[in-house]
Amino acid sequence: MKMRHLFVSMLLASAFTVGCAASPEDVCDHTAKLMAKEMPAEADKAKSEEAVKKFKEECVKAVKKRKENMGYFKYRTQSRCIMDASTLAAATKCK
Repeated sequence: MKMRHLFVSMLLASAFTVGCAASPEDVCDHTAKLMAKEMPAEADKAKSEEAVKKFKEECVKAVKKRKENMGYFKYRTQSRCIMDASTLAAATKCK
């Protein structure tokens, strides 16, 4: 559950940042990697292929919706910021 809340926070943060925007799939893959790196105990619980697949599917849907709602240029700024982030804390600050 903690991972899900963190994921939603990351999606909200990623919705406000985005030249060439990262795809929602890339944003979600990067977010998942940061989560696995910084939250190994939570990542161990969700390592099953099915859990990872479900996480990424939900993430992509949410990021696509946010991209539509915020517009391309804001999304581009936010997605670039998230892709450049090396920590979850940095990624959540992306607007």
